[in-house]
Amino acid sequence: MGHMNTMSTDMKTFAASDLKTKIGTMFVAAAQKPVQITKRGTVRFVLMTEEEYRRFEAIEDAMWAARARQALKSGFVGKSNAKRLLREALAEQSA
Repeated sequence: MGHMNTMSTDMKTFAASDLKTKIGTMFVAAAQKPVQITKRGTVRFVLMTEEEYRRFEAIEDAMWAARARQALKSGFVGKSNAKRLLREALAEQSA
């Protein structure tokens, strides 16, 4: 997935320095939806529940599986087959 460099308006945002004094508030907010944590004005981290994190992982896994299926349909041969085909093509050229 891509990196988020800008602040989202639909998430609560806290500065990294707030971790020392507002961690309880941050946990409460993160229980509702992910919370952005900024460092020097740039979003650097996201605090979320374990359940939300697992949901994002499942979405990412499904996306990569779909890309792999599409690659296979489009004729992607894979690393080991590409090496074999290259060796065969080089052997034919030198013969």
